[in-house]
Amino acid sequence: MASFDKTFNSLRRRFEEDKQPIPPVTLGATSKNGSFRYMKCFEKESDDAESNGVHWLASSTKLVTTIAVMQCVERGLLNLNDDIAKVLPEWKDPKILTGFNEDDEALFRPAMKAITLR
Repeated sequence: MASFDKTFNSLRRRFEEDKQPIPPVTLGATSKNGSFRYMKCFEKESDDAESNGVHWLASSTKLVTTIAVMQCVERGLLNLNDDIAKVLPEWKDPKILTGFNEDDEALFRPAMKAITLR
């Protein structure tokens, strides 16, 4: 994977020249049969292939989750209009926050409709 490392290091130099920090990035890939594996962690000053560092993801997983859900919809495994409780039973009988009482305790009412993927 030398060509990828070379490309990344070129990008890193460009960021450093502009005095912009490049965030830590860990990349990994595995072939379906396990014959190919690549794991590399690119951090500020050093590259540590054995890194188990924690990175801030924020909302990065929303795109991946959306793609996975839509693939399940395409395959007929999920329906966007079905009650999500079929997949996530803990979301059965959802409650809607309506406010707080004088003791700052949350007040809820039962939801009128089921939560769906749509």
